[in-house]
Amino acid sequence: MMTDANPDFMAGFIHVPQRSAYAALFRCNAIEGLTTGSPAYIAKLEQTIGKSLEIDRTIDGVRIAIEECLRAKALS
Repeated sequence: MMTDANPDFMAGFIHVPQRSAYAALFRCNAIEGLTTGSPAYIAKLEQTIGKSLEIDRTIDGVRIAIEECLRAKALS
């Protein structure tokens, strides 16, 4: 986002989703008693923790977003 007052100033927001491990840590009671890796376990985990990303994918996504913003700025 560029501002009218200073067109060289760029600002933005990158949503960084929670890591799967952290999401599961706070909601582990919902999957208690299910066999790890089973279809029921995976379905319940996805339903309970929602969308999340592992750290490597998060880092890649943030890096790509920043690179694309810088590239767009260079083209403008």
